[in-house]
Amino acid sequence: WYRARGSVADQGKRAVAWKTGKMFQPDNLFFRTVDTGRLLPMALADFRVQLYAVESHWVFVETQKPKDQFAQETMHGLVLLRNVHDYGGADMPIIIVNWQTPIVEAALDYWVESSKNQWSEAERAKQFASMHPGLNPCLYQVDRCVRSLLRGDDPDVGYVAPVIVFSRVQPTNMLIQTSGKCFPLFTRASHALPGLESFPTTCGAPQCDEPDCGYWNMKAARSLHSPSPMVGKPSRKDDRVVCNLWGCEVQHTETTKLQQCIKCKEVLYCSRPHQ
Repeated sequence: WYRARGSVADQGKRAVAWKTGKMFQPDNLFFRTVDTGRLLPMALADFRVQLYAVESHWVFVETQKPKDQFAQETMHGLVLLRNVHDYGGADMPIIIVNWQTPIVEAALDYWVESSKNQWSEAERAKQFASMHPGLNPCLYQVDRCVRSLLRGDDPDVGYVAPVIVFSRVQPTNMLIQTSGKCFPLFTRASHALPGLESFPTTCGAPQCDEPDCGYWNMKAARSLHSPSPMVGKPSRKDDRVVCNLWGCEVQHTETTKLQQCIKCKEVLYCSRPHQ
């Protein structure tokens, strides 16, 4: 997948770059950010995970399953989603649900349609009531959590995260196994990495030949309508092109022309010293 994405250029610029002849390691992989156009190394993108779960599921999160195992199972997808954002992407909210895949997809479609702000209150209530009853957590709980995240209500974050991840889990004998999938919900279409729908559905283990054993379902990713009254005002501007030296905010505009890198010919710098 990385080789394929690294060979596909959009207007002469690749979304993912892999250093020629180098090993498959984070410091050799570069992602083009959707908000600044920079090509930045995977190894330097710090982030923190926020888990949202009902009380019964916290047993799984805190005690029943090692945290490092949960992180290992979901980490690759989280790193992938994090690396395509320069600013405003360091917080990764994960909502844990014990829902079947069709219910997760129906809920995602519900929030997408709600974000268009075309339903009357009666229509919205009808759509909400048509969702499957007896869920754990119930749709009302998850809906309140989602809308709070979309408004940016968490003072510890201070902004609207570009993506909300839904982790589908299954309880067995009081334990919860992550034999489900993770589903991304982007707060706007421009927050998604081009080509994300082709991300492999396998786990990536060399000895595994299962075609659909991975922990992510990127094909089922959804994006909310934009602009939408459901989503708080973004704290950043998308579709900018700035100097590739992180921290420099000189933008490429009609009046300020940045210089193309003479080596890779894919990124821009404001000056030779910054290159």
